[in-house]
Amino acid sequence: MTDVLKNYGFWLSVMTVLAAVIALFQSHKQVKISNRQALLDRRINKFLLFKDLLANYSNSITLLEESILSQDVEFPFIYLTNCSSLEMIANVMKNPLSHEEKNFFLTKCEELEKSAIEVELIFKSSVSKYMAEFIIVYKKLLQAMHRQQIALNGLKDNNFDQKSCMSLDIFQEKVHDWAEKNKLYETADTLKKLYQLINDREVEKKIRKEISLI
Repeated sequence: MTDVLKNYGFWLSVMTVLAAVIALFQSHKQVKISNRQALLDRRINKFLLFKDLLANYSNSITLLEESILSQDVEFPFIYLTNCSSLEMIANVMKNPLSHEEKNFFLTKCEELEKSAIEVELIFKSSVSKYMAEFIIVYKKLLQAMHRQQIALNGLKDNNFDQKSCMSLDIFQEKVHDWAEKNKLYETADTLKKLYQLINDREVEKKIRKEISLI
């Protein structure tokens, strides 16, 4: 009887250890699944943002030529921010010096910059650097357009207040000078080249494939 009890105690201990090992294994497996799902969610989130920005840019290409930007930045800005992630920031162009609107705009720009950093951390593909760079330059273009709108409003106000209004040629020259200072044309050109590179390297297709392999 004693031997039976001893054997029973032994096997009970073995079963307890096995149960603990199995529970640990299942817990580890569940953590891996949860981490994989979290990574998938983050990748999908950033990919959708990237697709939104690409679509916005595609719809705005003709509005981002120097000949257009030298006349108006508000209308192209509206097209570039026509997505849920950038919703409502177009209001900053109506009153670019408004403290509330400006803070909201800066917050969205910071979110874009963080997204670009995150893209390089969560994607392994070599083309992810183009995805991250596109988001950064996109943000820089929005900021340049905002600065240009401030300059335009200032020029218009000064012209209106002066007894003798400046000629159209002088006004356009000053607008061009401000655009150069704000690196508006340069940034728009950089984004255009990036967009072409992204299409040539099939970045969207490769990123989509990496997401599907998780």
